[in-house]
Amino acid sequence: MKINSPDFRKDISNLISIYFEGNDLKEFNQHFLTEYSVEENGLSYISESDKSQLSYTLTPSKDRFQIDRTITLASKKLEREKYINLLRNLSELCVTHGMLNLASEIIEKIKRENKIKAVYADSQLILADIMARKGKWTNSIRNIRSAKKVFELFNDENGLAKCANITGTIYGEKGNLRKAKAYFEDSLELAQKGNDKKLIAMLEVNLGIVNNINENYEEALKYFNEALRRLEELGDLRRISEVRHNIGMMFKEQKYYHSALQQFDSAISIAIRNEYNPILAISYISKAEILVNLKEHSFAAAIAEKAKEVAHMLDDKVTIAEVYRLQGIIYKSMENYKLAENCFMSALRINKKLGIGLNTAECYYELALLYSLLDNVDEEKKFLNYSLEYYKLFNAANHIEEIKSKLNHLSN
Repeated sequence: MKINSPDFRKDISNLISIYFEGNDLKEFNQHFLTEYSVEENGLSYISESDKSQLSYTLTPSKDRFQIDRTITLASKKLEREKYINLLRNLSELCVTHGMLNLASEIIEKIKRENKIKAVYADSQLILADIMARKGKWTNSIRNIRSAKKVFELFNDENGLAKCANITGTIYGEKGNLRKAKAYFEDSLELAQKGNDKKLIAMLEVNLGIVNNINENYEEALKYFNEALRRLEELGDLRRISEVRHNIGMMFKEQKYYHSALQQFDSAISIAIRNEYNPILAISYISKAEILVNLKEHSFAAAIAEKAKEVAHMLDDKVTIAEVYRLQGIIYKSMENYKLAENCFMSALRINKKLGIGLNTAECYYELALLYSLLDNVDEEKKFLNYSLEYYKLFNAANHIEEIKSKLNHLSN
């Protein structure tokens, strides 16, 4: 397994080739071809494909070198407008690969050096996306509003659609699915007017996710399949991996575990080959959850550790909280109840701080299950009721019915 995937270098090389040619391009590419090797690790009984998932290694210092080298070359060789546009494209590339702190640095550089309103608006949207991924909702909304003023000035429908999409994502993360759906639908209408196929596909994915949470699985699959068709036409591997992950989540909710694993493995494979670290982290988590259900505890624990490694590298608080919840499930299955309780409480603390309703509901429910195993009826009832109140916000019928059934049983 190579420490630095050739695909990340290829992405930067492809970006540079838009702006440079001849000896400048040749000289640049020569600085990005160094190869490294790392010893593979894994569990003896798992497949070679699974071993490759565990052996994936992150190298943020190498990534920073590549980005710094790109900016240095561009600042010396390009005229002002082309240089600013390259920085904007480079920041988007960093977001794609999960380098959120580096992307933020580049956006701040654009804001200092750019005088073009359209570029400013785009950079504000990228920053809004970064802030949303870090759970900094107030900052994200502020950036969206700044971008929206410029897009309204130019009557830019695609820009306004992107603003509505990120706003919908924030409401979805915070658990207000009604508002999230409304923003996604408004965004889809604007995107269709602008005929932005990639944005249309992203919105179909988001509407699929909302329907999946609301347990409208047939409607969710319709949106996912339509998005997948568009993205395959566009050759957008990053988004394809996200759709595969979300289809896996839908199968997982219905307990079709082996079908879900196929989708997660597909998402992980694409993410590793192309260093799409944000989707890699959440697909690791979802795969590990299924492995727990299949009683593969050692393998689940190993995959969870990889998820933790990626999440901390990304400084992704939402995903870090998910890893804690996952590790709580694993420790509970291994009957290490004290450590399980600590992990669930850590996940709950982060999710409540970030205001992520659905994840909070899941943490409360997991704690109730834990206290059931410990024969602590009072704590079990308390956390079941907490969970029930949150799930009611999402109209998650199956979860609500299950919790009510448990509470009725405890009352008898």
